[in-house]
Amino acid sequence: MDAVDQQGWSEAVVDILVEFLEAATHSLLHSRRAYPQDIFERRRKYGVPVWMSRHPELNAYISEVLLRAKSLMEQGVVRRVLVCFFLEEEHVDQAPVERVAFDVRVEDDGDDSVDSTSLQDVEDQLRSALLQIQKSSAHLPTRQGCTFALHVEAHEGKEGQVGRHDATQDSGQSSPVRAALRGGKWVLAGSVAQGVVAEPGRLKIVPIKSVRGRGLSVNLSTEMGDCSV
Repeated sequence: MDAVDQQGWSEAVVDILVEFLEAATHSLLHSRRAYPQDIFERRRKYGVPVWMSRHPELNAYISEVLLRAKSLMEQGVVRRVLVCFFLEEEHVDQAPVERVAFDVRVEDDGDDSVDSTSLQDVEDQLRSALLQIQKSSAHLPTRQGCTFALHVEAHEGKEGQVGRHDATQDSGQSSPVRAALRGGKWVLAGSVAQGVVAEPGRLKIVPIKSVRGRGLSVNLSTEMGDCSV
């Protein structure tokens, strides 16, 4: 708790959120069988057994994306984090067959003090969310043979028109996302990749879990075509 006390509440919430998103991503990749089961091992997060990858490159990719998204979360820029499943390995211009969405909102309540009760409440709810991810995956199609990518979506008006500007073409306007792009940290998703493969009227959105705590809300859902494989 000492380290959390030094951080302040908002930073502590973002730290917990990033830790949760990392565990949730690993859990999804295991439960949806996107990778061989033998690269995962059992660990515990918030007292819940979860499957975490042992593959160095996969782990580095997940950690790096979330670490770079962390500063944007602290600035209130991030609207959602998406775990996207694709049928093709080269998926820059491809639409995913499924997107698991973590709609996040981190708010500064003006009180930077940290209390253990609020912190425990947030962790308890995230524990419940991890359990629900594992439970819901049993009723959803597996993603064997698929590849995946983590996408970070910004709030409208806070992204400096991210997704519409090439990272090499800076208009001179400043935004946290543009700054990250200029540093070579982000690759903009094409407009096709921002949707899901689905026939008209056949898009399914399945709610998974909602989390509400002091200064934090997370809504989990999955989006897929009704006939996704």
